[in-house]
Amino acid sequence: ADGNPPGGMAEFTNDGQLIRVFKNPANAPYAYDVAVKPEINRMITSSFTPLRNYMKPLAQWDMKDGGNTMLVWDFKERKVLQTLVTDPVPLEVRWSLKPGAAYGWTNSALGDSIWFFTQTKAGSFMTKKAADLGKGCLPADLRQSPDDRYLYVSCFMKSEIQAWDVSRPDRPRLHDTVVPGVSPNMMHVTMDGKRMFITNSLLSTMDYSGNFWVRLAHIGPDGRLKMDPFFDVDFTKFPTGPARAHDMLLN
Repeated sequence: ADGNPPGGMAEFTNDGQLIRVFKNPANAPYAYDVAVKPEINRMITSSFTPLRNYMKPLAQWDMKDGGNTMLVWDFKERKVLQTLVTDPVPLEVRWSLKPGAAYGWTNSALGDSIWFFTQTKAGSFMTKKAADLGKGCLPADLRQSPDDRYLYVSCFMKSEIQAWDVSRPDRPRLHDTVVPGVSPNMMHVTMDGKRMFITNSLLSTMDYSGNFWVRLAHIGPDGRLKMDPFFDVDFTKFPTGPARAHDMLLN
């Protein structure tokens, strides 16, 4: 309630009734994303930084006041099994989309890197740095192509989208880049893998763009990205005043 750690998760019924709350353990109090791989009974959560930090401009952040951990949970028991370590502030948790595949990736926002996590033969999980994105990238979002061939990373501070070939999951290879505009943030890829919608507001304390939008990139059969010059939804000219486009849902 006061914006301080520990973070955690709230579990609800389908009709919105609170079931229970899980607070993060003391050795990994920061929380952000959660993703489940039900067929292997595992859930992974990631880290961010608390309200007391992100309510300030990025230049004023206490860089030690944030997480560098991912928690591996027994999904059915809702029990923490492992604490994994990454570069600072791992955000999105993206399991491989392949059925039964026990690996995935995260983007370290303050480490300018992609990290790979995987289940070992012994059943435990491990992490390793898989790719450097370039200094000053600040990867804000991480998405996948439906065929699990490419990872897409939004470099908020470099104003570009990077496409990484992950045909070798633990060794991504930079495949393409595109500049959609200033400070791209959230991305959503359509189920056919042919289009990507992009927004450009992260936090009001961090945004530096003069205008906010949703834009469209077309994804070719070769995985290359090309911006659509005709699709540009302007969020600055509403009757109620300017707004900030952050996240989206596709149906």
